Amino acid sequence: MKISTGNNGLANKKIEYTYSTGEKVILKIGPKTLEFLWIGGHLDDLKIDNLEYICTETRKGQFLLKWHNLIAKSYVTLLIDVQEMQLHGSAIMFYQSEEISEIFDQATITSISDLK
Repeated sequence: MKISTGNNGLANKKIEYTYSTGEKVILKIGPKTLEFLWIGGHLDDLKIDNLEYICTETRKGQFLLKWHNLIAKSYVTLLIDVQEMQLHGSAIMFYQSEEISEIFDQATITSISDLK
């Protein structure tokens, strides 16, 4: 299993997806860092950037991606299937605060495009 940042199938991609709750996320994956914008729900307008990540292709067109934000105390893992246009997310957000948020959900990928 090759684990990498930079030269992976998701580098320089923008992925938009919607969770089963209706909440949306715009994920921009660069060569070494990523950013996300959460739209709707309890995390509405949450934007965090410059997050270092690691990624591996688990099978053709399916990627396991994770990041750990030590400042915000959040750990996120995404299983992204670009062929099926599905995403599975598991996260503990703000784990050392009173506003801890847990996510364990499936999402539909609505678009994948190249970053400009």
